[in-house]
Amino acid sequence: MYAIPKDERENYFRGEVGTPYHLSIGAVVFNDKSEILTHYFKRSSLHDLDDIYILMRETLLPNETLEEAVKRGLKEEFGVIAKMESFIGSLVSHFPGAKEEVEKTTGYFLCQYVTDITGGRAVIDEESTSELQWLQPEELANKMRKQGERTGRSDLDESKIVLRAATKLH
Repeated sequence: MYAIPKDERENYFRGEVGTPYHLSIGAVVFNDKSEILTHYFKRSSLHDLDDIYILMRETLLPNETLEEAVKRGLKEEFGVIAKMESFIGSLVSHFPGAKEEVEKTTGYFLCQYVTDITGGRAVIDEESTSELQWLQPEELANKMRKQGERTGRSDLDESKIVLRAATKLH
């Protein structure tokens, strides 16, 4: 495990008061069984919720390319290397911020799992403490759809992206 210095994590897409917009890059990582890798949080202090499934999502850093952000996110959050295959679309969601609602746009890439990284995940945020699970796309999409309905939070329903990825896997 390694730690990323705080100054290297600073960015300008934070969803702060006065600029309630957030830009992220996500990855749908699949293996040779067409399963998708996901975070699972039995209890998430980040979202203040129980039983949460989310894909890898990483905030872009200044001057970082999309490819660099995906590779960094896969390393930090999942501790894996994956080959980027194609852009599969984006989701615009909304979630409560400190003083106002935040609009989050996340662009997703379909990525084929290659290998785990020696040394594992980065210890920088809550995503690095999740349980990682490989799930069939339909099962994961169902869980995400239900958690979006249960929580009323569109940022927690990535089912459309998961199902879009599934069409490319079969």
